[in-house]
This record gives sequence, C-alpha cells and structure tokens, in this order.
Amino acid sequence: MSSRCRILTIPALLAAGVLIGCSVTEPRQLDAEFALDAVAGDPIPAVVIDNEFISVSVIADTIRLFRDGTGERVTVTDVTEGAAVTTPDRRDRELTKLIYRLRDGHFEAEFFCPADALCAPPPHLVGTLQGASLDLTLGTGWRAPLTYTRVEE
Repeated sequence: MSSRCRILTIPALLAAGVLIGCSVTEPRQLDAEFALDAVAGDPIPAVVIDNEFISVSVIADTIRLFRDGTGERVTVTDVTEGAAVTTPDRRDRELTKLIYRLRDGHFEAEFFCPADALCAPPPHLVGTLQGASLDLTLGTGWRAPLTYTRVEE
C-alpha cells in the first residue's frame, strides 16, 4: 500500500469512528403506540387536574409515535368547570398532533400550535421511556407521572 493510500485511509477511518460514536446519542424515532394506565399511581379513569376553576378526569389516552418524529395524542376526558364558569359538564375527545424527540431514554414532545393560538412554550410532554413504559409529565398543576404502556400489535 502506498503512503498516499494510508493517508486517505486514516482520515476515512477517523470519520467513520466519529459517525459511529455520534449515532449513539442522536435522537431515535419509534413506530409505537402507548396507552395510559395510571395517573400518579391511580388507575384510569383518574383525575389529572382539579382546582377551583376546573376538574379534568382522563377516561382514555393514547399516544402514537411515528418513525418520522411526529405523533398524535388522542385523549378522552370528563370536564367539570368550577363555580366561576357556568358551562355544563362535558366529555371531550381531543386529537393533538405532536413532534417528539427521544434520546438515551429521555422523551420530549411539543404539540403543534396554530399561528393564531396562545400556546405554552415547549416542551409540553417530558419524561422517560424504559422498556415498554413511558412516564410523562404534562404541565404545572397536572398530576404526574402519566404512566403509559406500549401496546403490542
């Protein structure tokens, strides 16, 4: 092998080593579905937020994650608004689109926010993925963790 070939080979090997080393910490995407099992240890249905303005019980909650880093959350809740609001009780089914990142078991997601909406800054969901369990925190005032289990197909 000529010295010129060795010179070209060494940088190529170093570049390959850097790429291999970086791929371990790069975000990875899933193709998976997770169903909510418990809120702060309480089985579903469970209260996720309760204050003088509103009480929300989650009846069902599913998070679907796609390989392209997007996903969706489908939530069914019972909502009771407080004495300050005169809206009757209602059941809501909400589909929320999201973008997520998963790195070394740490999970973060942000919900899509329409341009004309007033949305909290991301991340909106934060937590950990360990095996088939996804434990998430939703926001200030919400009970945590929200414990999801991977749905096997």
